[in-house]
Amino acid sequence: MRKIVRRFKDMSINKKLYFTILCCLIFPLIIVFCFMNGVIGKEFRESQQDKELEILKQSKPVVENVLNDIEMISRDILGNDYTQTLLEYYGQTGEYEENARVQLDFYLRNLMSSREYLSSVSVYKDENILLQCGNYFEKESTAEVSGLKEKINLENGG
Repeated sequence: MRKIVRRFKDMSINKKLYFTILCCLIFPLIIVFCFMNGVIGKEFRESQQDKELEILKQSKPVVENVLNDIEMISRDILGNDYTQTLLEYYGQTGEYEENARVQLDFYLRNLMSSREYLSSVSVYKDENILLQCGNYFEKESTAEVSGLKEKINLENGG
């Protein structure tokens, strides 16, 4: 400690002035700047999180409405006469199946054009794809349909 005091006394007046300015002004300013940067950064992050949470809260009803609408559309498609005819006559060659397929395809295209969020619809029976309509087409593989069934059963708790 005596060495430090002696060194300070032996310094020129300019060096003492620089040292005092450094110790009394610059170091405290750096410390205050770091502290304020941390506080302001934390406040900014919290504010940003609050805004994002509010956006999520506002979008929740919209997403729920879309999901409810999709559920209603699925029931409507399943109850459609053309769907029932196609399911009944699937695998049989004849006018009934082809007519039901054409009518159902027309019905699905009209349905998709009225809903922006629908880009494709597929109708399955057991492990067979009966009809696909829209932008996305799956391979007609029974393994993929089985995997989809398993996933649906797991989500429904069965």
